Amino acid sequence: MTRNEHHDGGTRRGRRRLAAAVLLCCLVSIPAVAAPQRIASLSLCADQLLLSLVDRRRIVSVTRFASAPSISGVADAIAGIPRNRGSAEDILPLGPDLIVAGEYTQPSTKALFRKLGIPLLEISVATDFDGVRKNIRRIATAAGAQAKGDRMIETLNSRLAAAAGSAGPAPSLLFYRLGGYSQGRHTLMDAIIRHAGFVNHAARALPGVGRVSLESVVVTPPDVIVLGSGHGPRSSRAAEYLSHPAFQRLRSEIPSITLPDRLWICGLPSSVDAVERLADFRRSLTPAPRKPRASTP
Repeated sequence: MTRNEHHDGGTRRGRRRLAAAVLLCCLVSIPAVAAPQRIASLSLCADQLLLSLVDRRRIVSVTRFASAPSISGVADAIAGIPRNRGSAEDILPLGPDLIVAGEYTQPSTKALFRKLGIPLLEISVATDFDGVRKNIRRIATAAGAQAKGDRMIETLNSRLAAAAGSAGPAPSLLFYRLGGYSQGRHTLMDAIIRHAGFVNHAARALPGVGRVSLESVVVTPPDVIVLGSGHGPRSSRAAEYLSHPAFQRLRSEIPSITLPDRLWICGLPSSVDAVERLADFRRSLTPAPRKPRASTP
């Protein structure tokens, strides 16, 4: 190799090293996208997921429903966080850099935030545990908490696997609430019931949330009854189903328990608590057959 060839080769190597160093400097100088630090929630379900995923100091507002222990699992963890009524007037003065809304948040409010250029994440109502996982991932990604979200899903999966219903005939379960309301197919409660090893009695007639007549419950009763804990004022009309003598008589003849509303109203990691409670309840049942009833109210 001549002196000139050696010089040219060294020059080329030097240029490559210089180009690599410049590229590295450019990459280092590109600022990482900062995780949002002022997050507002317009959904009770988002309230609870956010408080599980991010430091509460990054949350500038939660819904007023978050303070109700009957439907919220974070009522004792939101002291000092401003509550909102779902309006833009409550949120805009807080200067949020991310707003998490629900499927049923007022469309005009969501449209205003989008028009103003404020990052808006809309989560759907979870009707099964895949929906719960999806909402965890979406909020965790938007809030810069992917690793914590992944760990949360791993824990959810392991608890669901451990709580899965045992083999054998599945008893029929009716989830019954004030006013005769129940949860049929395509609802989170249906997924909870099935995962705990029961058949959802209401799924035969209901494609979603709806009323199950007291007559049909008494004439064709389930194997077990699970009552919602209820919340808010109870009108005499809403309570009459549960206080009716025929229903009270039925409850005295078949097993029943109460399931807190906060465990199933939102699709959350804590929804597995409902699965575990129902799975424990199933294991406690005696296999004695129930005598058929033919009476009506």
